Formats: sequence, C-alpha cells, structure tokens
Amino acid sequence: MDIKETKQNTTQLGQNNWIVYRHIRNDKNMPFYIGIGKDISRPYNKRSRSKFWKSIIGKTEYTVEILFEDLTKEQAIEKEVEFIELYGRIDLKTGTLCNMTCGGEGTGKLNDDLEFIRRKKIIATLTGKKLSSASKIKCCTGQKNRMPVTIDGIEYLSLRQAALAFGVHKNTIKKLYYIK
Repeated sequence: MDIKETKQNTTQLGQNNWIVYRHIRNDKNMPFYIGIGKDISRPYNKRSRSKFWKSIIGKTEYTVEILFEDLTKEQAIEKEVEFIELYGRIDLKTGTLCNMTCGGEGTGKLNDDLEFIRRKKIIATLTGKKLSSASKIKCCTGQKNRMPVTIDGIEYLSLRQAALAFGVHKNTIKKLYYIK
C-alpha cells in the first residue's frame, strides 16, 4: 500500500465519526432538542447552546440519548433534519423542539425563508414610526461616550459638536485643548 492509499483510508475512517443525539426533558418525558456532533462529548456539553435551550434545562433535568453513531457528516445532517421535521419546532408552533433551525446549518443560522420573515417583521415594526422632538433630544444626549467640552466659555454637548462648530476633526479639538 502506498502513501496516497494510506491517507485516503485514514480520511475515510475519520469521516464516519459523526453522531446524532437528542435531549429529553425528564419532567415531560419529551424530546426538546436534536443535535449532531463530531465527537461523543458534544451531547453532554452545555456550552454554545441557545438561550431557549438553557431556559429549558434551567427548569428541568434532562437525559441524553445517542440515536446514531459512526455516520458521515452528510448522513448525520440528513438524520438531524429528518428528526427535527418529525418532532417539530416550538418557534414554528409545529412541535416540541427548541432547535432554532431545520437542521444541518449549525447554531445561529436561519434558513432563507425564516431570515426573510424575520426581516419583514422588523421592517413592519419600524415602518412609519416617527420620533418626537423630545425623543430625538433624549437619543442625542443619552449617549454614554459623550464628552461635554467648554471652549472659550462656550459649552458644547460633545467633541463632535465642537469639531463641527470649528470645522475641524474631533481629534484636533482633543489635541488642541488637551481633552482626554
């Protein structure tokens, strides 16, 4: 056997180490999460989980069940998608799972349809909303990093405002008047 064949065999052996698992609520005896992982420790790890998942385990104990082992990544993703579809998701009002995606994407990613819906909701909420003059003033004066500046007896609300009044960059104001 030559070096290329050895590398191919080693790579192929390493591809079949994916698992599919589920987390089951002990109080209701219902699955609440389906996941995949490259090693056996992932199902037991509480890091890199959504707030939704953490709120559930804050209320009840849970059991980890390994559904499949020794799968390729593609097989694991296929099974994850299949099980998420079978049990349904709470956020879509189709089932019991707190998974935030339909499977296979990893955390924090939404499929295109859900991303589109989310953006539409934000746009609908903000469209046509006008701020009153009082609200605009509160937004301007309520910033944490604002530094009031007094130059030649005139007080400016911020470095930026002083810089605009003098027609220079705010760093110039800082240097000239030794403002920290």
